[in-house]
Amino acid sequence: MRCESETCQRYFTPQPKPNGYGPNIRSQSLSLYLEGMSFRAIGRQLGVNFQSVINWVNAYHDNHDNEVPERVEDPAPAQTVGRRALHLRR
Repeated sequence: MRCESETCQRYFTPQPKPNGYGPNIRSQSLSLYLEGMSFRAIGRQLGVNFQSVINWVNAYHDNHDNEVPERVEDPAPAQTVGRRALHLRR
């Protein structure tokens, strides 16, 4: 709802909506990053822009220098299967 001020004739919002994402989304994105997920994949999964995820991870790192755990990396490479192999498995 927009209102007009009678004195200065400007429009304003009496109760503006909060901007940004909540702490729950930010903590989920940090957890997924630490599990080894890429920034873009996290953005797609949570429905946020990947640059927001990068900003949240960087901000957390800047504010918690000694508390940031290392990323978990899986040493075993993922097995890739071609489309033809998928059709043969039926």
